[in-house]
Amino acid sequence: MHKWRSTHRWHRFVSISLSCLMVIAAAAACGTNTSQNQHSKQYGEDGYLGLTNSNPNLQTSPSYHTYRKDIKMMSRTLSKVPGVQDARYTVNGNHVHIRIKVDERLSPEEAYKIEQDAYRSLLPIIPRYQIKITSNINR
Repeated sequence: MHKWRSTHRWHRFVSISLSCLMVIAAAAACGTNTSQNQHSKQYGEDGYLGLTNSNPNLQTSPSYHTYRKDIKMMSRTLSKVPGVQDARYTVNGNHVHIRIKVDERLSPEEAYKIEQDAYRSLLPIIPRYQIKITSNINR
């Protein structure tokens, strides 16, 4: 019986030692090596695990826009540009042609300045479009 007890203790010691070694080896394998540059790709900060950045045209995306929404944004933006009285929009794919109405008494140079102001105000609002702006004076 004494021999069984010492053999049992030996097996127990070996199994505990091997278990500890396996835990240490697993922990070492999961550690990071700071000497190497490891870059992992992260999700976009959109609250949807990056789905709005990877699929911007899905209708479930909060960044999804219809032409109607885009025209409303353009209209709100142009209403704040001094000199723009009205605007007409023609959207074709990623091209938008906007014809703005300005005061008839303006010179072509003054109308051109208003066209440029309108263009600069729209550019950050609708970056996916190629914008062309003309006025009733500079056709």
